[in-house]
Formats: sequence, structure tokens, C-alpha cells
Amino acid sequence: YLQASTETNAEVGDRANDAIRITALDVRAKVIGEGANLGVTQRARIEFGMNGGRCNSDAIDNSGGVNCSDVEVNIKIALASAMLKGSLTRPARNKLLAEMTEEVGSLVLSNNYQQTLALSIARKRGLADIAHQSRFMTALEARGLLDRAVETLPSPAALAEREARGEPLTRAELGVLLAYAKIVLFSDIVASDVPDDAHFDRDLMGYFPDRMAKKYAAEIHGHRLRREIITRVVANDLVNRGGPSFVNRLQEATGRTAADVVRTFAVVRDGFALPALYREIDALDNQIDGQV
Repeated sequence: YLQASTETNAEVGDRANDAIRITALDVRAKVIGEGANLGVTQRARIEFGMNGGRCNSDAIDNSGGVNCSDVEVNIKIALASAMLKGSLTRPARNKLLAEMTEEVGSLVLSNNYQQTLALSIARKRGLADIAHQSRFMTALEARGLLDRAVETLPSPAALAEREARGEPLTRAELGVLLAYAKIVLFSDIVASDVPDDAHFDRDLMGYFPDRMAKKYAAEIHGHRLRREIITRVVANDLVNRGGPSFVNRLQEATGRTAADVVRTFAVVRDGFALPALYREIDALDNQIDGQV
């Protein structure tokens, strides 16, 4: 268990583990993978990151499980419609679920791979993005959606000091911004008519395993959470590819709505066949140097 060097056990508020907690500065490892929830305080993650360590937040490191549950529930909702119509029996459904396990795992891992890659790219860009990240935080505060103190994010003055010292946001801080970017974009898209555009049918079908998408297309199109699934897929794709402050940056530059940004993203993504290009780049993982 880790706390920041500036935190007391009382501030951490986890008395059961006081005897085995150390500070982030005591860690000699280069990387921390946080398998449990709240094993490391957010201040400790930030301190570890500012001292050259690499770690995400627990929410990022454990998001695969949440993602998997999300997909499982939505698959079962779609198949429930087929069972009600009598075109699928429960034993056959259970067999199909088991047979789709590996593909569901691949879909979930792919999504989470892109999410952590987004953090790596944002961290690599470092100070080049800090002004955009600062304005994104300010925009969230203006909408009453962010409390920097609660989320352990630097104030405008603290951020200016960090920039002057040449210290960009850490992975742990970027993870918070990434989450807010997705949450806010989800709300903005689902409240618009974007999910109703037929163009996003491929995003809807791509959320489900191929085997199910072919046989149960009608049930997927009739899914009661169809709009939310499309919104989730598109928001994930856009933020994973563009980074936390991408949408806010484009809105500032153009004066257009988040819905307009999403539509334009879809036109560019699909018009230039970017998913195929991304797959070619991702296939080089562990083949060439990661920084390249």
C-alpha cells in the first residue's frame, strides 16, 4: 500500500493497512500495476509519476473487468429478445455465450489497449498539451462538472508552476482527465441526434462479437440501449485516439458543438480508412521500439 510522502495515515483513512503502507518515494520499481482498488492513493500515484515511475490509476488498470461486464449484459439483453420470440432456447443461448468468450475477451482487451495507449501518447506529448488540458479543466469547472480538489488535479496556479518547472501531467492525472472526457462526451452525444445516424450502424455492430452480429442483427438493432451503445463506442474511439482535451480543443477552435466534432471525426476516420491503418501500426507493438 502506498501513500504520498506528504500524507499521514489518518489522511489516507485505511487503518487496517497502516502497518504495511510505505510512501511513493520508497518504491524502487519503475512500474506499478494496481490490481486492487485504492491500494495506492492518488497523491502517491502522482508523486511516483513525478519521480520517474509509471503507473495508472486503479480505475484504468481494472477497467477491463468493468468493460467485460458491460458487454456481457448488453449481449444478454439482445439475446433475451430472441428468446422471447422463440428463435433461441436458453440452453442454446448458454452454449453461444460460452462459444463467444474468446471474442468478447479480444474486444475488451482491444478497447483497453487503446485507452492505455492514449495515456502513453498524452504523457509523451507532455508540455505540448498542457495548455489545452488546462483549458479543458476550466471548461469542465464552468459547467459544474469538475472539482479539482476532489480529483487531486492541480489548480491553474499549480499547473502554471508545473509548466514552468517542465513537469507535465502524470499518467494518474491524465487518467482522470481521460475519464472525464469520456463521461462528458457520452452525455453530450446521447442527448443529440448523433446516435440516430445510420452511419454509426457499423459502430453498433462492431461492439458485439461477429458471430452474434451476423445471426442476431435484428435483435441488436432493436436493442433498448442501442443509442447508448453507439455513443459509448464512438466516445471511446474518439477520446482514445484524440486524447483527453481533443474535443474541447476543436470546440474552442471552431465554435461548434460536441455533436459536430463527433460527426467530423467519423467522416475523417472512415473516409480515410483509419481503423485499418491503426491495425497496421498496432501490429508493430513489440516488433519495433515503442517510442518509435
